[in-house]
Amino acid sequence: MAGSPDWVMAPGTSALLLALVLGVPIGLVVLIVAKPALGESSAAASGPAMAKAKARSLPVHAPVLSPTHWNRYIVTRTDDDGGVYARNYAIAHDEGAGEAVENEEERIFIPYPVGAVVSKEHFPDAKTAAKGESLEFVTRMVRTASAHGTAGDMWRYERLDADGRMVFSGFADDPTVRQQCATCHENAQHRDFIFHNHFGDK
Repeated sequence: MAGSPDWVMAPGTSALLLALVLGVPIGLVVLIVAKPALGESSAAASGPAMAKAKARSLPVHAPVLSPTHWNRYIVTRTDDDGGVYARNYAIAHDEGAGEAVENEEERIFIPYPVGAVVSKEHFPDAKTAAKGESLEFVTRMVRTASAHGTAGDMWRYERLDADGRMVFSGFADDPTVRQQCATCHENAQHRDFIFHNHFGDK
């Protein structure tokens, strides 16, 4: 539909979050998940490589201004329909997660599997972010099997331009990665280095 935002949550995502929180086996949860629309303007703005990557992932929250991401409006995407992200968001924010553990660092967050990808699309303002237009760049975290840096960070950090060209890629012990990404993400070490601050329209 013309003018509809790319970030609208897939049907059934709220039900998935509730089921995960209540401990219902994922195999018993039947959802019809619609891939986000990729309008011509969005594909053109992000380039063929980014458009292809979008088709394999789903947004997990509406556009939000992120002071820690160069004051851009961001949209986070995951390659598992937001399953692990949704569960960890619920744990972090006490949304139906049962009796809360007062010390958050003692809560048990779900680790991402090797190969998991969590990406953030960066837009100049709320209007372009809602439409998926004028993509500036993408940051991406890819879960690996090896720990790097003093905090045991197992993610590879990447930055790509709007056409999908790699700007930098490396681990927490790389100086550029430490400056641009890893030092901040170490504050979320107990959450598997991902903050899980936003989900859905929150």
